[in-house]
Amino acid sequence: MAIVTASATRGIRTGMKRAQERRLSWAFVLSLAVHSLAVVVLVGMLQTRDQSPAARIGVALPIDVALVAQRPILFAAPPETPQQASESPPVDLMAEDRAKDPESSAVENPAPPPSQRTPPSPAPLAGAVVPYEASTEPLPSGPPPPGDVAVAQISDIERIGRVQALRMSSRYPQPVSKRPQLLDTLILPYPARAAFGYRNARIIALLLIDANGHTVDTTLYPDDPLFSPTVLAALRGARFAPGEIDTRPVPYWAMIEFVFTMRGSVRPSDHQAR
Repeated sequence: MAIVTASATRGIRTGMKRAQERRLSWAFVLSLAVHSLAVVVLVGMLQTRDQSPAARIGVALPIDVALVAQRPILFAAPPETPQQASESPPVDLMAEDRAKDPESSAVENPAPPPSQRTPPSPAPLAGAVVPYEASTEPLPSGPPPPGDVAVAQISDIERIGRVQALRMSSRYPQPVSKRPQLLDTLILPYPARAAFGYRNARIIALLLIDANGHTVDTTLYPDDPLFSPTVLAALRGARFAPGEIDTRPVPYWAMIEFVFTMRGSVRPSDHQAR
């Protein structure tokens, strides 16, 4: 019986020891889990605080809203209506005043309305044909001094300037196999006023010829008021054979040069002065 009692006592002690060891194991595991969770939370807080703004893109940030009082907008009062001009006197009163004072009505000359005013004439462009106004000065008596006029058809478009040459090349980009040809012989008199003034001149006429050989436009370089009317009168009835491309008539340009030369290099009055 003593043996049975000792064995029971040893069994109880062994069970109590195992239960105590089991409680200690659970307490250690629970403490370890609590400490691990606390370490994870602390590390997460430190990472969130030290995280750069660039790394927090896409993360919703708290928005602080502050209400600020707005100043009232002051509106200035509209300007006063300008004083209107006094009304013009009635037509009857104006007629009565003119009847009382006939001298003032005769002197006053009202200006024409804007619709009837003549607009100023624009300045002529370079190379454009300007209408010639005949001089009112009388010509000297007697025949004018002799002068010669030479007429020749030329093809160098550069003679009238680089700008005009580029304009013609852009207007007629396709070269022609045959240029327009003058069919008539032009005979020009020497302008009387230019002869009495011993004026020499060299004028080039640029003509635009259509496919039928008719002149559709004429420009003189330069446009001299003493020689231009004579040149234009001679070209008015001139006939041309049109330009051709592969025997097909096409519109193209033509150039004619007029050279006016006085036979004496100096005036007779200069010889007499010497």
